[in-house]
Amino acid sequence: MQQLLSPLMLKGLERRLSELRPDVIVSAHPLLNYVTVAALRRLARPVPFLVVVTDLISAHHSWFTEGATAYVVPTEETRQLYLARGLDPERVHLLGMPIHPRFTLPVASREELRAQLGLEPERPVVLLVGGGEGSGGLRTAVEAISQARLPVQLLVVTGRNRHLYAQLQKEQKKWQVPAKIMGFVTNMPELMHAADVIVTKAGPGTICEALACNLPIILSGYVPGQEEGNVTFVERNGVGVLARKPQQLVKALQELLEPGSTLLQQRIENAKRLSRPQAAFDIARLILSYLPPPGQPGPWEERQAVAQVATAKVKGK
Repeated sequence: MQQLLSPLMLKGLERRLSELRPDVIVSAHPLLNYVTVAALRRLARPVPFLVVVTDLISAHHSWFTEGATAYVVPTEETRQLYLARGLDPERVHLLGMPIHPRFTLPVASREELRAQLGLEPERPVVLLVGGGEGSGGLRTAVEAISQARLPVQLLVVTGRNRHLYAQLQKEQKKWQVPAKIMGFVTNMPELMHAADVIVTKAGPGTICEALACNLPIILSGYVPGQEEGNVTFVERNGVGVLARKPQQLVKALQELLEPGSTLLQQRIENAKRLSRPQAAFDIARLILSYLPPPGQPGPWEERQAVAQVATAKVKGK
């Protein structure tokens, strides 16, 4: 697909790069890598090109486009995929997934956060997230938890799905568990730090944000092919399970929150081990290391200077 689209994009990208004259290029999307490498070759500019991979295990083949200066990977599993393709290990940097610093910076205590959110201080909190656009599966999950009368309280985030939000608000009075229903939120770090467990789709960003908050994970679904590796990552490393059916979700919560069980603490410890909360800062430092030193010509000025010298020599003959 990228080779079919590249001819359509190449000239436009060349023109844009010539206008912007970047000192470093960073890609966080696999389908842009091939055309970027091709454009830089055609322009004959030594601009450092860094690829930041956002797949946890089963990386899209376009991530492996040859010709990038360096590759930043989130997990050891992804690093091994690159090494298996013969890439120089020094060009493959295991730094983690970049997430917003708010997930890693100190926040209020769990008790304070729960008080701010109007939650009971001791009752376990289950955070159910349907993504930015919301998911109809949230309704089924909430109904299953309610019918099982689990001793929990719920934080339900419907995102931009206003219909789902209104529907849940209407049905809430029938539920057997206390719940707070929210639409699109900007305080997800606080919600995660207030919770005991998160129920979410298998998006890599949310998974890594949960790990940074030391939050056990229950995956409610995944995009076939694209996110299957994320499920493997969560289960293999002991930070959560896949529970696609309502009864599986109820069972997973019962096992995790059972009084006297050590499972919850085990998953918290595993999340701490896996988390790379400083990944965004480490990646930023790597990017900055490729900038030209102060006073030194950049990748665009260097060629211009060479051309000027060559022109001067021709005129001097």
